[in-house]
Amino acid sequence: MTEKLRARLFCLILGLLVSAGCTVAHVREAPSLKPIDVQEGEKTKPIQFSRIAVKLPRGAYLGKSYHGLTCMPGRDLTWRKGSRVFLSADEFSEVFRQELENANYEVVGDPDALFDDPSAWKAQLLVGGIIREMEANICFQPSGAKGEVYMEVKWQIYHRLGRKVVYKTTTEGSSRITSPSPTGVDDLFLEAFAVATDNLLADSKFHALVAESQPVLAKQSFGQLQIKEATLFRDPIKKHINDVRIGVATVFAGEGHGSGFFICKEGYLLTTAHVVGAAKFVKVRLATGRELLGDVVRVDSQRDVALIKVEESNMVPLPIQTTEVSFGDELYAIGSPLDEKFGTTISKGICSGYHADEGLRFIRSDLNILPGSSGGPLLDNSGNVVGLTVGMITISGAPAGLNFFIPINDAFDSLSIRQGPHFAKMTTKEPKPEWLEKEKQKLAYIPETATVAALSLRKKPTVLREAHLEQILLRYDFYDSERNVKGSFRNDLVDNGDGTVTDRSTGLMWQKGGSPKALSRRQANTYTEELKRNRFAGYRDWRLPTTEEFASLLQRDKVKGRHMSSVFESRQQRCWCADTKPVDTSWIQDYDHCWIVNFADGKISKARWVPGGASSTSQPWRKARQINPDNWVKAVRSMK
Repeated sequence: MTEKLRARLFCLILGLLVSAGCTVAHVREAPSLKPIDVQEGEKTKPIQFSRIAVKLPRGAYLGKSYHGLTCMPGRDLTWRKGSRVFLSADEFSEVFRQELENANYEVVGDPDALFDDPSAWKAQLLVGGIIREMEANICFQPSGAKGEVYMEVKWQIYHRLGRKVVYKTTTEGSSRITSPSPTGVDDLFLEAFAVATDNLLADSKFHALVAESQPVLAKQSFGQLQIKEATLFRDPIKKHINDVRIGVATVFAGEGHGSGFFICKEGYLLTTAHVVGAAKFVKVRLATGRELLGDVVRVDSQRDVALIKVEESNMVPLPIQTTEVSFGDELYAIGSPLDEKFGTTISKGICSGYHADEGLRFIRSDLNILPGSSGGPLLDNSGNVVGLTVGMITISGAPAGLNFFIPINDAFDSLSIRQGPHFAKMTTKEPKPEWLEKEKQKLAYIPETATVAALSLRKKPTVLREAHLEQILLRYDFYDSERNVKGSFRNDLVDNGDGTVTDRSTGLMWQKGGSPKALSRRQANTYTEELKRNRFAGYRDWRLPTTEEFASLLQRDKVKGRHMSSVFESRQQRCWCADTKPVDTSWIQDYDHCWIVNFADGKISKARWVPGGASSTSQPWRKARQINPDNWVKAVRSMK
């Protein structure tokens, strides 16, 4: 055999091996549906992600692993507990939260809580998922991993008030990464789960369950209702306990029940907004067992209080104590915990203090309450109302002795209820002129004929992955010179003449300029704090913009060498975003990877910065790894 023939034969065999190695089986491809976004005029029930569970038999076949630059076939991929392929529940929870927030759903729960989450009690719906089918083909290369993943998620929606699963459905998700990445394995599974979550959000039945169509107001305003002031109890509650219990009722709305109490004999009953939900009419069961129809006449969802009018009068009201309780005062709560058959159950405790959350006050107590107690009265040691039950914190499902109650004065103020010497029917007055004037000042940047902002963009910083960034750009049609060159989103910008620019399409107010020089990330945070402290343009809620907020300013056409409107100053061409990017290489874990917007190049880019520690002199590799360590700041604030 000649040398020339041997060479040809060697090339033929090598080509067959390479082509065989590159033949990779494909997993199923799931549809990618557009989520049904929450629109203006809709309010969603607070949702919390409970958990995700993988229910696959040990050793279940998932697919194939491939190795090397040509992806030569390797071992089978099988499910086993503790496998490095699968991620923690926190990472799935982070993806779930981000997808729902992108669609404008209200997601509660603190993702950074290491132990018990003090905000979890706000959730009305819990969402959990079970992965029962999974397929994966992954090619492991020196520079990272690529491949495909498919999963099927069986979702369950649990209604806390009704204490039962109210909806079940199944969605699919799949992902494909064609270029190897150090975080490729993690990204494959998380992106497939994100698609499955988006497909859940595209389910019209899920949307109808979660969303409530109602006006979204800056502040609820009602005409005044004056009720006759009842004589306060003076003796200990034990001496007239039956008189107290007769004024408490069980409220039935939708899938569950809660509690409430009468505030006047004319039939007005106070409860919480999350008990009545979106219902216009509810059933009210008295302590005697008699049932009445109730009309929901007032609701303040932000303060979580509601007023119901039953069809009859001559009810037995509870006296209202306007003097607030003090630390250590003895307290009682009455309600219908767990089951309606436990109506007018009484529990006892003390005032542990007061708690503030997002500007709203709560009384804190150790007395025992359970689901179903919401809306019931909180009483002093004589049986006078000082608050109403709203929520609790649990540890592994058990009460933790941390329970929250709305002060009765705050509840009355939010619903415009006043006490007086006699009963007066509700007025239908319009909001007072001074209230209107304040609202006009807040909205001075929008003419009365202007439309409400079409978009509601995420304002809370998050850890943003590349795949999620691409989804955001496509969803809102934002321009990016690399990821969405056809983006054509248009801003509606107004120069306010005070160093700020308002975008009426997003409801955001921007600095017209920004920082006078490029800053490190730490200096950028200090700069925004100074803006707040100095009340720049009269406001003190300035912050670094999220990636999607900055992406809304990118324009396809260049103006004076930048992809941004000429209404802004031209100095700040590369600016810090509030979002960070996951660390993609284990040996640079001292770095925080941040997103920046580059108006000169017309895209969202990545920057690495060193938050502190050893200097670049002692560790030269740190300096070498920095990309755009200093950038400008263009702060933003939300007008909504």
